[in-house]
Amino acid sequence: MDIVAHFLLVYLLFLKHPDKILLSLIGICPDLLSLSSYYLRLFLKKIKKKKIKIYLLEKYIYRLTHSLLIFTLVFIMFYLINKSLLIYLIPWLIHILVDIPTHSKNYHNLLEDFSTKILWPFSDISFDGFDWVKGYALFKLYVLLIISYFLFMF
Repeated sequence: MDIVAHFLLVYLLFLKHPDKILLSLIGICPDLLSLSSYYLRLFLKKIKKKKIKIYLLEKYIYRLTHSLLIFTLVFIMFYLINKSLLIYLIPWLIHILVDIPTHSKNYHNLLEDFSTKILWPFSDISFDGFDWVKGYALFKLYVLLIISYFLFMF
């Protein structure tokens, strides 16, 4: 799923929450933190349909921010320190759960492995999800989000 769709999904799920903007921004942090430099390089080089190497640091941060194991450890820390902040971790969990089936091992021929390693760093187990760029999946997702907004807002 792309970053805008992550934002809109979390916004929709927290539509009635007073901090829905902040929660939505938290929902896009895993991708912002890990892949912003990759997309900046992609934009600056104007590379099209060519495999682009993802740097080790980007891959490390991506694995860190997309691991259910890491999320669980952070959740437990927040639970022990300040339970009132747990709501702000939910968008991160939503992000990971959505990415598991929507990230394939061959992300539309740009990256070697873009699947979500849910038990990283102890295991590279992942689900080879579908590529949301192919088959108008992203377009369908946005149509679904727009319909959902109309249903929830009225």
